[in-house]
Amino acid sequence: MLPEKTSLITEASLYAGFNSFLRTALKYWRNFIIEIDQRVITQTTIQNINRHLTDGNSVVLFDHHYAFDAIPASLALSKMLSNVAGAIIPYAAHLDMGVDPEGLRSYRYRLRKFFFRQFIRTVQKVNSNIHLFPVVREFELETPRLKTIADKQFKGANIKYLKSLVQIFSHYQTGQLCILSPMGGIAFPEKPVLHPLVYRSMELVQAKYGEPIPFFFIGAYPQLRAHYHYYAPLLNRHTVVMRGPFYLPTITYQQAYATVDSHLRELRQIANFVPPDYSRIAHK
Repeated sequence: MLPEKTSLITEASLYAGFNSFLRTALKYWRNFIIEIDQRVITQTTIQNINRHLTDGNSVVLFDHHYAFDAIPASLALSKMLSNVAGAIIPYAAHLDMGVDPEGLRSYRYRLRKFFFRQFIRTVQKVNSNIHLFPVVREFELETPRLKTIADKQFKGANIKYLKSLVQIFSHYQTGQLCILSPMGGIAFPEKPVLHPLVYRSMELVQAKYGEPIPFFFIGAYPQLRAHYHYYAPLLNRHTVVMRGPFYLPTITYQQAYATVDSHLRELRQIANFVPPDYSRIAHK
């Protein structure tokens, strides 16, 4: 059974479960790293999302560059939006494994898993209408040790995510926001700009939903440098840029791919962002 709607997700509600010291630290950090683009295109996009959430549901695709760039993007969304009744967010299963990219035991990655779980649990204590789902990607399936963990701990995770997404998104008629990375991982040049699982997600939702769903793009663009470690961009100022709405063709994957590719290129042009050489970034 799906839960009943609770209060709206706001910037204040995201911090409500933390103690006063952590709330102050998180807000200071948020103010330090996030700068929302003041140009007309971003400000108009914010208004469009709020309007669409009042009338129905929406999807935000974020331009993904490094392991934790979803954090400033999500904080920016909570700061900008006022009509979010629920959020659906899939995340990489590797975040919940506690092992390094080769599948070996690692104190650092166990620590990352611990803080990730603590952060999520704290946020969800107050915001039960934030739904998170682990998703097993090719990365986990193509790395032998990670595949062993995925087969044991995350069997059927992708099917559960797809079913839950359709149920939640179509059950509530307004205010549901789905936050997806269209590339399904860090945006290496060889990665497709629209991951087949993301396309399948939206294909199922639109078939159930019965009407076109508005899509929006968001990018939180730091000044990345090749020698940075994976956590360092979270200490840089991010300019948050948005555009939309647009509508995703569902006739063929190729048509949907071309649409996402076109809008992603335009977003990066607006932000004057050129992806760095990801192969040179340590601990990406």
